[in-house]
Amino acid sequence: MKSEDILLHLLIFGLIAAVCGQSKGWKTAPSFFVGFVLGPVGVLITLIGGRNEAVLERMAIESRQRKRCRSCGELIRMEAVKCRHCGEPVAAETA
Repeated sequence: MKSEDILLHLLIFGLIAAVCGQSKGWKTAPSFFVGFVLGPVGVLITLIGGRNEAVLERMAIESRQRKRCRSCGELIRMEAVKCRHCGEPVAAETA
């Protein structure tokens, strides 16, 4: 295998790991580095690794996909009328 082919494969593994890591709330650059350096093993690490729930929750709130229930603090959909966790009615937010 040529060195150009190896480099191309490692770049592809790095990109796959970066996308997987980002979807789990990880930083993109370290995920890419893990995939690039470790190849298929790095991709497996990002696939098997846990999710960063705090980052994912913050991203959902910032993108206005979710909001926190004022009663129990759990994440609920923006269009929710009633909290699915505590059952309390949710006031509609005005933009």
